[in-house]
Amino acid sequence: MKEENKIAFTGGSRIGSVNKTFPFSKLIIESQKITLKSTFSGTIEISSADLLGAEEVFYVPILAQGIKIRYKNPDTKKTLIFWSFRDPKNIFKVLEEQGWVTTAVNPGTGSEKQENSGTGLYKEIKLLISPPLLVLYAAMVLFAAFVQYKNHHRYDGYERINHASGYRLEVKNMSIDNGIVSLNDSLLISGGSKLISDKPGWFRHDSRPLFGEYPIPPNFSDLEPPFEFIKDPATFNLQVVKWGDTLEFQIPDPHYRDPQDPTFGELYDKYFGN
Repeated sequence: MKEENKIAFTGGSRIGSVNKTFPFSKLIIESQKITLKSTFSGTIEISSADLLGAEEVFYVPILAQGIKIRYKNPDTKKTLIFWSFRDPKNIFKVLEEQGWVTTAVNPGTGSEKQENSGTGLYKEIKLLISPPLLVLYAAMVLFAAFVQYKNHHRYDGYERINHASGYRLEVKNMSIDNGIVSLNDSLLISGGSKLISDKPGWFRHDSRPLFGEYPIPPNFSDLEPPFEFIKDPATFNLQVVKWGDTLEFQIPDPHYRDPQDPTFGELYDKYFGN
């Protein structure tokens, strides 16, 4: 935002040990002074005579980046940082336009460096996280992405049991992952498939309600192999034969809508529709 000869940036700040998040701080740049306003923390004005220098700082790119201002402060040696989602280079560009900074080229490297312009302000990129920590952070991000990729593709090649499926097999091993049951490392079925037949005495489960004392019926994920699995095509029901008993389960219908659980659109039409 530009008003007369003032340019303001909205962001966060750190004054001493007090941090303010976006958008509770504002940095105002003028040709004769720099002002940092922070909600509930007051206002700091820095003239060209009091300014010692400024640095770009990065904790985490985009999320925690900005400029650190060093200035003469007889009362306290407070850290003064303005956090911004914008690239700190944009702030330094405004400082240049307001006459605070000049740009020169380092003859040895060809890289640009901000030289003293008479105000004592210069530009220096400073990483507040050491390079080894940055490498560790990048490795953690890559590892998390790899784990996410593996989890997303861990069941590639498995067949999902649905309404159209037909199977008859001996289940020798099963595993449960986030409500999905894997059978013989080849089939997937919803662990929430509910028991709709009588429960034999040997079929125990540990499910408990979060509130109240009402019982929670067992479901398919409470079974333990081995058992015989039978699923006829064109039905949501399946049978499990174990120890001479036949248990019947029902897999969830993905198209079923509970009439007691209306959607937001249905509620809106009911109360606000014509």
